[in-house]
Order: sequence, then structure tokens, then C-alpha cells
Amino acid sequence: MIYSYSYEILPADTVDDPVVGHIKLNSGFIRRVQVSFPVGCAFAVKCCLYNDSRQLIPTNQDGVLCHDGGTIDVPMWYDIDNQGNDLYFVGWGDDLDYSHSVYLSIDVKESTEPDILLVQSRVIDLLEHLINVIKGIL
Repeated sequence: MIYSYSYEILPADTVDDPVVGHIKLNSGFIRRVQVSFPVGCAFAVKCCLYNDSRQLIPTNQDGVLCHDGGTIDVPMWYDIDNQGNDLYFVGWGDDLDYSHSVYLSIDVKESTEPDILLVQSRVIDLLEHLINVIKGIL
């Protein structure tokens, strides 16, 4: 399941008074997070993703995500069930002249979703068995 959010960062949103968005996810694993910044941000719009009080993205606690007209793609394997499913987007601007929208996309493998690697390994086992049966006949 993919969760998608948009957050508007205003010139008044500073590091001391940022935009904070609460994100509630279902159970499972976060596979990928993508943060897209519009052209014109000039690396002045910054954001982080938190799980309670711990910074989740970027992993270095003094780091921030920022870009100008690009998408930051973060592949990960984060257990929502054990770590908590309440996330918080925190965004702000450094000396902005006008507002910018930041787009956040979170790809979650839910517990009801089949495990593709397990299905793939079972298909391979079945094919090997069929090949051995055919070899036995020939």
C-alpha cells in the first residue's frame, strides 16, 4: 500500500516553528520513502521524518532532507509493528520568499500482502521438481 501526503511549507514556517504532520500507518514494513521537492526550493525547504521522538529519515540525527526540483528516494525495511506506526513529518524553510509544497510517499508492505520472495522460491522448487520428473521419464 502506498501512502501519499502533501505538506505546504510557508515562509513563516521556521526551524523553531515547523510544519508538523501526523501520519498513521497500518501494520507491516516500510519498504520505501520518497520525498519530492518542487523546482525553486533552492535547497531552502528542509524536512525530516520522525517516529515519536526519534529521527527516522535521514538516519543521521543532525541531517535534513532538501532538494531543488528532485525526489529523494530512501529504500528501507522498517518494522512498523515493533517500532510503532505513528510517524511525523517535520518541515520548515530557511529564508523563504514564498510557499512550497513537499510531497511524501510511503510504500508499506502490509501483513496481508504475500511475500514475493517466498512465492518465487516455491515456484523455483516446483520447476526443479518438474524438470527432475521429466528427466526420470526420458
